[in-house]
Amino acid sequence: MSKLPFIIPEHEFNFRSSMVLIILMNLSTTKTGKLHLTIDRINIYRFLLNHPKYLRELLQKEKGKELVLHDNELNNIQDLFPNYSFHTRHKELKSLLIMLSNLKFVSVTIEKDIYFSITTEGTNIIKEVESEFIKRSSDFCIAMKSIQSLSTNQLYLKVQSIIKGGMNT
Repeated sequence: MSKLPFIIPEHEFNFRSSMVLIILMNLSTTKTGKLHLTIDRINIYRFLLNHPKYLRELLQKEKGKELVLHDNELNNIQDLFPNYSFHTRHKELKSLLIMLSNLKFVSVTIEKDIYFSITTEGTNIIKEVESEFIKRSSDFCIAMKSIQSLSTNQLYLKVQSIIKGGMNT
């Protein structure tokens, strides 16, 4: 029996890069133009993008907003057994951000914290990719704009509470 290569989409570079660039394109700044995305926030937003069921619960609880999900976005194996330690994936995300920065797709700004934003090149490259997945991910990021006002710690605690079943669906 020959072994065929099996690629887990979440581990594939182009997939991970696209996810981060979509987040950066939509959530880099607040409504007032203030830089917003630290590595912690990107990590949380990336988790919510991968688990729209939890994003829906968070938006419903915090903002009273209803996020309509497709059948394939509900009750997948990842949602049944989520990675509780998603916040520990900093090393992987940091490496990805360094690669994207080297490609001139991501800009790094150091103020009170380290903030990440998408460059014109990054925006152009992500806009070239036309797929239902990219469009849907952008829609989710637009929905996440309403939770930008939560502090990183508040957001983390609320997501952890949802994962562990602290909120009803």
